[in-house]
Amino acid sequence: MHIGIDCRMWGQGFGIGRYISELITHILKEPPTHAYTLFFDATFSKQAYDNVALPTHAHKVLVDAPHYTVREQTSFVRALVRARCDLMHFPHFNVPLACRKPYIVTIHDMTHHKFPGRKKSRVFHRIAYRGIFAHAVRHAQHVIAVSQSTQDELTGYFGKLPPTTVIAEGVSERFMPQSTDGIRQVNQKYGIVEPYMLFVGEWRRYKNIPFLIAAFELLLTQHPDMRLVLAGKPDPWYPEIMRAVAASPAVRAIHTPGFVDEGDLPALYSGARLFALPTRYEGFGLIVLEALACGTPALVSPLAALKELRAEELHFAPTTNHRTFADALHRFLTVKHKDRAQRTAGNIVQTYAWGRAARATIALYDLYDVA
Repeated sequence: MHIGIDCRMWGQGFGIGRYISELITHILKEPPTHAYTLFFDATFSKQAYDNVALPTHAHKVLVDAPHYTVREQTSFVRALVRARCDLMHFPHFNVPLACRKPYIVTIHDMTHHKFPGRKKSRVFHRIAYRGIFAHAVRHAQHVIAVSQSTQDELTGYFGKLPPTTVIAEGVSERFMPQSTDGIRQVNQKYGIVEPYMLFVGEWRRYKNIPFLIAAFELLLTQHPDMRLVLAGKPDPWYPEIMRAVAASPAVRAIHTPGFVDEGDLPALYSGARLFALPTRYEGFGLIVLEALACGTPALVSPLAALKELRAEELHFAPTTNHRTFADALHRFLTVKHKDRAQRTAGNIVQTYAWGRAARATIALYDLYDVA
């Protein structure tokens, strides 16, 4: 069977981009039971198009059709027709409305339903988003949900779904406890001083960063040498987060290194005493697993998606009160929890292997083999 895969968001330094690059890389490592055409975008994934080496049973196509544009609905559709694939896999909800190919779609979360962003906040944008999202789900041959929580939310919102399978994301083998020298080099690169607790993620309001800052201020009375590292690029659409950093009485103990290169993340995670994520919403929790795989315990919100994760040093604390969360930070900022997390770090990559996710995805492709 000839399968097309939408790779326009390949490796864009965020969760979906990493999902695409890791999943497709591991799919292509499996025995070649299908032929594949990978569609890259000339604006957003040209570097991947140029650099990704493919096996003989796969080839790549470059399209000028960025996601969320008119060209996604026109020129991308024409490219799909020319490719003559038997089945498409869209690893995101951006399925062109005019696509007539049978397809599988991966749904990662319903973030924009629950926390509409400010960047495209006009009524038109929100109606268009909901329409495209609904079309992607309702017209799919099969839906992949990355967590049971995401599947439950889809069911609650849409009612009856097409056939749906939960396939959890994976953790790359490069996420493992790093050497002292490796940690030191990365800390020097970003100006980070130990000891530190860590947040990694988008600077959006649902990530609850001002709440974490307030809890950290209380924590300093018991851990005066602790630092808070807020990794991720500040979002100009949410200036109140940077204002919360600047206005904090603990501002001298808060470090904002900005965007961290993918290759530096394992050392950044490994050097942290604790990973903290008091988020209001997650569809899966990949960054939590990455921190755990690098031997760092995690304290997170008690959300359904995060409670699905299987890890020994994953802890939960309510995010209704700063002091309660600060007390939980104090309990888990101990050598005992860090040592235990390092001993069990290897279990994460074994449990959440990308190879497993790839094989489960190929099994879905096989269901729709027209041969």
